[in-house]
Amino acid sequence: MKKTAKIVVCALLIFAAFAVFASAKLTDAQKQSLTAFTENFIENGNSRHLLQYGAWENFKGFQLGLVHVTGIYNDTKKDDPTQIIWMMRPDGYKNINEFNFDFTSRGSYFAEGDYMILDCSAFAALMYKAVFGLRFDYGVAGHISNWTTGHYMLDEYKDLRRVYKYDGSGEEIDLFEVISSIDGANLTLGDYEVDPNELEVGDIIVGRTETGWGHIMIYAGNGEAWHSSSTAYIMENGLPYPSFIRRQPIKTLKNRSYVSVQVLRINDGVLDPDFSGYDKMVDFDALSTQVRAFDTKAPELVSITISDDFVKANTKLITLDITDEFGDEKPVYAVGDGKHVIRGTQNGESGIAGIYMSVSDSLPENAVFETEQATHYEIYRATGVYYLWFCDAAGNLSERYKIKIGKNNAAVYLTSDDGTETEIGKRGKGDSSTEPAKPSEEMPKLNEKPSAVPYIIIGAVAAAIIAVAAAVILAKRRKK
Repeated sequence: MKKTAKIVVCALLIFAAFAVFASAKLTDAQKQSLTAFTENFIENGNSRHLLQYGAWENFKGFQLGLVHVTGIYNDTKKDDPTQIIWMMRPDGYKNINEFNFDFTSRGSYFAEGDYMILDCSAFAALMYKAVFGLRFDYGVAGHISNWTTGHYMLDEYKDLRRVYKYDGSGEEIDLFEVISSIDGANLTLGDYEVDPNELEVGDIIVGRTETGWGHIMIYAGNGEAWHSSSTAYIMENGLPYPSFIRRQPIKTLKNRSYVSVQVLRINDGVLDPDFSGYDKMVDFDALSTQVRAFDTKAPELVSITISDDFVKANTKLITLDITDEFGDEKPVYAVGDGKHVIRGTQNGESGIAGIYMSVSDSLPENAVFETEQATHYEIYRATGVYYLWFCDAAGNLSERYKIKIGKNNAAVYLTSDDGTETEIGKRGKGDSSTEPAKPSEEMPKLNEKPSAVPYIIIGAVAAAIIAVAAAVILAKRRKK
């Protein structure tokens, strides 16, 4: 007990020392946006009994999709099945004995239905994505998933936490400022019940256990945090809070299983201080297992280029640039790969999950998209006819593109199910790029890049005029 007490005291002292030097933080307007969205999300999601804690298909909840659940465990035929969902009775509990009956004899209350399943990391990442467009996610197994505790804390992921500043200067910065970092034994997140002047609304508190797993929560102010947890919160009246996704006083967190705890804060320069955040609340009544309400717009083709010459083993290089970012907000990119969008825009885009290219004009139901979470692709193909699709993490599918590669020419078409083909561009001996089709926005031209010559000429003329004017003014001053 004495050893544990010393560790806790040291932890608090270290925390206070770090807090003195803390500088980066969300603006007041950004804090208000985060608070308004998170409180609205928890209140309306819980009132409909849709928000449940679990670690099964979280990536769907991360895109605001529901999952149909038929049981508490993923496979009841196993000797030791894994529990995938925890839920409270919709009408709450009259006494602690009712609660204990559900969770000691059955593992959880359960009713079959459609739910949004979020563990602690999925919940925290969703809040930051929905309000600020910040993307704490990565591509895996055909979809995009939220970060785990390791992504926030471990050195092996430090490159993933590097971004370019929002101002377009090209300066590299860390995504987070580490406000406090404590290593020890038997640590609890409850140790972070400190003066609200030291913790800021929006701070991300992360705890890691010896197994590598842990817990993540967002500081809500006044000594409380928003989080999703499989551990019930027993309130002062002796009854459990009626949901596992909630706002809770930090001092009530008693789990002493952490060996490392950090407090992270969004670094200065990541978000434009004039950007207060998005104010679009979740329409829980519109959610379903089929549609990801967070992102309903399919990704679009920005440009496609096919090399004139064969470049590798009788193949030509196809270069694709795709976007799932729409609107006026400026994205923030990860330094490790500038093609990976960290911040989305006002529509909450989910990012490109992958592409699929085939010689067949039909997309198979079980088509496996190349998972890259990238917006830039380089593909090598021999002469022939190919069909291309790409999708985003929310499952929105692009239109179908037909690519014809010949020995001396190439062409790209936008195709429809009725067989109609709209030529986007073609290139070859005796041919020039055609004007792109314009159904709503300008489509990219094939193999065409904007010329810098007109701008150079205009700049040179402007410079010459300014130089002459300056010489005249100088001559007049000398005469005086």
